[in-house]
Amino acid sequence: MIDDIRPLGKPVVPTGGAQGTQPAQPTRAPNAASPAGRRGDTVEISQQARAKLAESAAGALPPERVAELRQRILQGAYNTTDVIQAVAERILGSGDLAL
Repeated sequence: MIDDIRPLGKPVVPTGGAQGTQPAQPTRAPNAASPAGRRGDTVEISQQARAKLAESAAGALPPERVAELRQRILQGAYNTTDVIQAVAERILGSGDLAL
């Protein structure tokens, strides 16, 4: 939980959060794409996020299958009471929907 928000470049001093926390130190990296003397934002992608991306890409459907499913949707193949009931049950069973 964030205890205090300060403008960019100002250290955040913890107010009793996790043990051993230190004030944030602003870091800035030069942006090679920006004109000389200007600095831009940077983003670091963790190894865990890279692994998740690789997993999701490995399980991705081939474009032909996506096109086939899209066509079936447009033709109304999934607009039946049985399909709607099955989808509703899976959504409720997943725990992603708070009632």
